[in-house]
Amino acid sequence: MNQIPIEHRFAKYIRIIGKGKTGRRSLTENEAQAALSLILAGDIEQVQLGAFLMVVKVKVESAEEISGFVMACRTSINNG
Repeated sequence: MNQIPIEHRFAKYIRIIGKGKTGRRSLTENEAQAALSLILAGDIEQVQLGAFLMVVKVKVESAEEISGFVMACRTSINNG
């Protein structure tokens, strides 16, 4: 019996920004905050982190993404 693999909750963020030049979009502020929160919590696979960072680097971050990343950093620092 084949089991259907459960998708990791971080995969959706890679899919949003990694659909190629015409299919991708920037993360919203909330999505960027959620994505970086998972990263900072160590709640993702290393291969996912590599893919995410590579795609973000290639596509260039939007102002909304940077704002979300900063919010996630602040939350992590304040809760640390």
